[in-house]
Amino acid sequence: MAVDFNDVATLAGRIGPRPAGSPPEQQAATYVAERLQHLDIPSATLPVAIPRAFSLAYLTLFAVAALSVAAAWFSPVLGLILCLIAIGLLVAEGTAHPTVSRLLASRPSQSVVGLIPALADEGEEVADPPRRVILTAHLDSGRAGLLTRPFLIRRFRALTLAMLGSVVLIAVLQIAQLAARSRVPWYVSLVPLVVLLAGVALLVEREARGGAVAGANDDASGVAAVLGVAATLQRDRPVHVETWTLFTSGEEAGMAGLRQFLAENRFDPNRTYFVNVDSVGAGGIRYTRGEGLAMLLRSSPILTRMANEIARNHPEWAVRSQAHQLLPTDQYVALSQGYQAIGVFAVDASGHVPNWHQPTDTVEHIDVRTVTIAADFVLALVRRLDSEAGEAMARLPIDALADPLAP
Repeated sequence: MAVDFNDVATLAGRIGPRPAGSPPEQQAATYVAERLQHLDIPSATLPVAIPRAFSLAYLTLFAVAALSVAAAWFSPVLGLILCLIAIGLLVAEGTAHPTVSRLLASRPSQSVVGLIPALADEGEEVADPPRRVILTAHLDSGRAGLLTRPFLIRRFRALTLAMLGSVVLIAVLQIAQLAARSRVPWYVSLVPLVVLLAGVALLVEREARGGAVAGANDDASGVAAVLGVAATLQRDRPVHVETWTLFTSGEEAGMAGLRQFLAENRFDPNRTYFVNVDSVGAGGIRYTRGEGLAMLLRSSPILTRMANEIARNHPEWAVRSQAHQLLPTDQYVALSQGYQAIGVFAVDASGHVPNWHQPTDTVEHIDVRTVTIAADFVLALVRRLDSEAGEAMARLPIDALADPLAP
């Protein structure tokens, strides 16, 4: 399949860094909408309200947890209440109900959605095909900072777990302080407080000093791959699968675009499949067997089975499975809301995403062959969904609507 490298060059080169909710991100949305129009794919822009950055919600909650330590000196009950509130809201941020992120969502932006209806053998569009696949890639680019230097990226998950664990440990020590009526647990709580404050300092540095990156790999490459797949599917449409292309705003700001899309659009989870394409511009292509920085959510068993078979049938692509355990992507949102989803990304020899949130994430570091393999792999997934749905439909009564291969 042909992938238009001009998509990467335009998004990451001509438009450049695209912070969530910024005018350049909106320029990227306009460009993608025009590309879909050129491909004769019906499209629409979807207004999105997003927070300024992904880390603001976590900064707020970590600050509340740190404040609880000071409060516990004067009132252990008040300190414990504050810390439990922080824990509860932190858990909510990792689920389908990110309360603080939604409260902080004040910047206007837009996602872009395109629709490729299924086409029957007789040349008529199918109004209600047995399956729907939603291909996602994000328009915005991330920020650089000390937190995303190679040394810390290799320890990113450990640092995140240390910060979350520190919040829980502070609450445990506050309970011990109440039970023992002693200040000893309070003094011990200073240790996890130091760990927590160190992580907060890295987050603050990233927001205050870190600049937005060009985002050639993350995720202009994913946008280019999805556009390439869309162009092929528009020319040769599936019979049993309706294809949506969703280019989300604010993925780097708490996956705001997909969260809002799913809040406004409900689909049958047994018939709807998400394939998220993120950072496929360099290295070896991988598909996710699960995603989650703190808690791993398993990828769709159906999509994983298909991905395994496609990888075996195309050894020349050298595609393998790998858990994705950096910052969550749009795939995590779909999984957390009960949908079947899988992610496609690329890693270097050390197993990490190349140039992730670094100033080096530029056009010259993109390998169009890698993007093409990702697009071919995603196209093969869509074709497999279509062919298996057709085989299943042939075995069912004509009035059967449910997907027989759904879990």
